[in-house]
Amino acid sequence: MAIQDVLLYPNKVLRQDCSDVAEFDTEEFYHLILNMVDTLASYKALGLAAPQIGIPKRIFVTNVDNQPLFFINPRVVRAEGSITKKEGCLSFPNVFQRVERFAEITIDAIDPTGAEFRAQLDGMDAVAAQHEYDHLGGVLFIDHVSPLERKMMVKKLSKFKKKYNIK
Repeated sequence: MAIQDVLLYPNKVLRQDCSDVAEFDTEEFYHLILNMVDTLASYKALGLAAPQIGIPKRIFVTNVDNQPLFFINPRVVRAEGSITKKEGCLSFPNVFQRVERFAEITIDAIDPTGAEFRAQLDGMDAVAAQHEYDHLGGVLFIDHVSPLERKMMVKKLSKFKKKYNIK
């Protein structure tokens, strides 16, 4: 289909609380799914949330075992343990920071056909899903670090944008 531009911080869409997906059998929905798969693959990323491409809908995709797994209208129903991993974000190119997340999560969601499913995730799959899930509520990975770390991350992003003349 088409690779979409990823919105960069501080774009206001990244801070929006997304709305549920109501219709699954529309051409618009079909194109969104295909565009998200193409965009995820082009960036070789672990995940992508719809608001990152300007669509404030409750949908994200993660790359689980080299296969895209869509979570539509997801709800975390269980979260246990703790894991700290270095994270990056397509909306913060070239910025990485260690973030503490739950080590295991269970998510109830809907797949692109409209079928409900439950995913039990751990390790990096759990980290990626939590990162993308946060996007659906306007929460960014910089919100999980100290004010000093946040300031350094925003400064690094600013330098990157200046270097590549990105507005």
